[in-house]
Amino acid sequence: GIAAIGEFNYGRLEQGLRYLRMIAKTTGHIMPGGLPEYVHPSGDPELFPVTSCYSQLWSAAMFTEGMVWGLLRLEPDAANGKITMTPGLPEGWPHFEFKNLIIGTSRINVRVDKDGTKVTNVEGPKLDVTINSI
Repeated sequence: GIAAIGEFNYGRLEQGLRYLRMIAKTTGHIMPGGLPEYVHPSGDPELFPVTSCYSQLWSAAMFTEGMVWGLLRLEPDAANGKITMTPGLPEGWPHFEFKNLIIGTSRINVRVDKDGTKVTNVEGPKLDVTINSI
């Protein structure tokens, strides 16, 4: 998950998604990102048969944070009612959408497609949104 975020930080969306896909492929065998936190480069969990604690609190957060940060590059400033994002649409994806993201006391939906980014306020104070391009 940390490697994925690192790739996203350098604008390498496809490589970041590759790491997150490897984490996702472990589901059903171990908790995503669960200890031991290694996966064969092919993503095939059968190549490293392991037993792991299935309910590690941080495990799912690693995947979720990687997806939200990696695709939106979200920088919340909830105290001042602002968010800045620099979304990137991976190759071959027509769109993606995150629903009910919580920023302070607000909830928003974000949809990114080839035509741009749309942010919809769902609940709470409306946020001042700045959208940068990669």
